[in-house]
Amino acid sequence: LSENSIKSITEILPAEAAKMNPVDMIASATHDTYKSVCEILIDDPGVDALFIIIVKPPVDTTPALIINSLENVIKSTNKPFNSPGRQAN
Repeated sequence: LSENSIKSITEILPAEAAKMNPVDMIASATHDTYKSVCEILIDDPGVDALFIIIVKPPVDTTPALIINSLENVIKSTNKPFNSPGRQAN
């Protein structure tokens, strides 16, 4: 990941999260967190594809909300983007 991407992700994610490749947003990530981080990652020229694994978070969100929040992000890129219920481009 580029330094700019790492810096941007660091501003969003808690200290415990992994901000390098692979990014691990940890269980506290909300659908808004997923959207924000994925927007950063698709804009990074060093990222060829995104593969998302969603574990039911203990916060006020659901896997369905996460996927719905990513709809426009997915449509905005030609990079392969794989998430639950969706095949890669």
